[in-house]
Amino acid sequence: MLVNDTCADIVRVGHFNADKKRFTGKFKDVSKLNSTLLLAQGSYDENGLKQGPFIIYYASGNLYARGDFNENLFSGKWDFFYPTGKPSLSLQANGSDIKIMNTWNEDGKKVVDNGAGPYESIVGAISWSGKLVAGKPDGKWAARGRFYRTQEVLASEQFKYGEFQKGKNMAGDYKDSSHILLITMDILALTKAENLVVSAFPCGPVKRRNIVNAFHPAGEEQFRNAIRDHLEPVLSKTVIGPFSEPIQLNGKILEDGRIKFTSSNGTDRDLISALIVAMNGLPSLKPATVDGKAVQQDLQFTINRNNNLYSFTYRLLPIIQNQ
Repeated sequence: MLVNDTCADIVRVGHFNADKKRFTGKFKDVSKLNSTLLLAQGSYDENGLKQGPFIIYYASGNLYARGDFNENLFSGKWDFFYPTGKPSLSLQANGSDIKIMNTWNEDGKKVVDNGAGPYESIVGAISWSGKLVAGKPDGKWAARGRFYRTQEVLASEQFKYGEFQKGKNMAGDYKDSSHILLITMDILALTKAENLVVSAFPCGPVKRRNIVNAFHPAGEEQFRNAIRDHLEPVLSKTVIGPFSEPIQLNGKILEDGRIKFTSSNGTDRDLISALIVAMNGLPSLKPATVDGKAVQQDLQFTINRNNNLYSFTYRLLPIIQNQ
């Protein structure tokens, strides 16, 4: 959420076009508590796309990542570091063509050396793993669910000398192109301010209230398992094509903890109706509270689909404090 700097945790110094809702030109992000602590800096072009050199730091001041963008895509060499300052990953990029050149574990041991070695790519709830040769996948790669109870293979792909040969998932065989993303922009959370929504509420001194978000009494993992158990019967009957549009379900957690979904974004209305019916059967949560009083809280689910694989994310939206 983009807010007035008087109540922000991170202050961005730069130009924001409120009409077009985009950043342009150079910017830098600094800590609200210490304006000399640089957290990120870079620049956007006139269309609001990341362009040129970027550098990102941890809140400790240690270097997190550095490299160049070209129209929002990684360009050239990028280096990433652990909070301790030790290197974690380096890559070479030319647009969407990315090569993983070196990786290290947290103890400093090199895992991928000059583009060769084992590698795991995590995108949402799906993990692809296999070996790299010259920075690209080679041999057999397998996809598994990160939060699944079992480690069954959901999809597999075969490569030869770094070139994609064929793949297989729940929908069957495919030979069009690889579905593996070696790395995504999600690794750079502090450089995605352009995707934030401008707050509609004023910011200023307010009385601090005790706000507790809704939660599952048995923990987040049990809640995610329940979500998957309700999604699976619906999505397993659906043929999912390559790069199907994400589905967003919007709902509320009521004062008694029941979850009710009321709206959605997406064009497949029959599928969305079936998903809403299924998701309305989720177990009740402990409701959100403000100063000990139960209140409603908005809930948003996003379901990403790609070649009969799916992953989901959910988030509890901020509670409006005048409830």
